[in-house]
Parts: sequence; structure tokens; C-alpha cells
Amino acid sequence: MREFLDNDFYNFTMAQFIRKFYPNVQVTYEFFNRSKVKLKDHIRDTTLESALDYVEYSRPNNNDICYLRSLGYFTEEFLEDLAHIQTPRISLEVVGGEYKISYTGNWWESVFYESPILAEVNELYTYGRCFTLELSNDRARKLLNEKIKQLRQHPFILF
Repeated sequence: MREFLDNDFYNFTMAQFIRKFYPNVQVTYEFFNRSKVKLKDHIRDTTLESALDYVEYSRPNNNDICYLRSLGYFTEEFLEDLAHIQTPRISLEVVGGEYKISYTGNWWESVFYESPILAEVNELYTYGRCFTLELSNDRARKLLNEKIKQLRQHPFILF
């Protein structure tokens, strides 16, 4: 996710609700990888850190606020606060050989960062997996070529 408006519309409606009824509630989000795949095997630390830095500093710009205003769904107070959103500090740790991503912040502001974090992790995993498979395919191609070379040296072997 590269633009603030790439968030689900649901995030904006929930943020407005939370801001109105629970304006000062602090929350902590934690990312846990529930699969058996170790993300650390496919994503480099520095690459993930850079992606999380990008997410951490993403904010709505004036065009985003104008677009949201044009929908007629959001209050002016919400849009004014959204324009000055305080982004949470995203923490990246390695625990038990796996990534742990967490952040703490005001609830209504924090809802905007869960989906972009998940999207970045997914994109980096997919890229890393493709890169790993590409290397595996190169190795497989090399082994196949070696076998073909050996078989050509023994023309009496037929299939």
C-alpha cells in the first residue's frame, strides 16, 4: 500500500466512530505470523525495516482530505484531526527466529496502520518467495542439464 487512501473505507468509518466515542483510548497492535512459514527466511531485516519506515511516515495529504470531504460522509472535525494524524512508532523485533511487529498509539489513529503493515509483509514475503523459487529453479535447471549431459554419454539408455 503506497497511498494513505489505499486503506479500506472501513478504516475511515471506524476511525471516525472511535474518535467520537473513544477519543483517548490507547491500544497496542501486534503482528504474529500464524503460519508455519518463517517469514525471516524470505524477508531481509533491512528490507522490512525500510518498508515499515515508509508505513510509519505515511499520512493523508491535502488531496486525500479533499477527496474524503467530497464524499460527504465525514465530519469536518474528523477530517481536521485526520489531516494532523500522529503516526505510531512501529517496532520490529526478532523473537524466536521470527519477526514481531508492534505499535502503540491512539486507537482512532492506529487503525490506519494495520492493513498497510500486513500488505508490506505480504508483498515482501511474496517477492522473497519468488526470488527463492527462482534460485531453486536455476539450481534445478543446472541439475537437469547435468543429467542430460550424462545421458548423452550413454546412448544405450533409452526412454
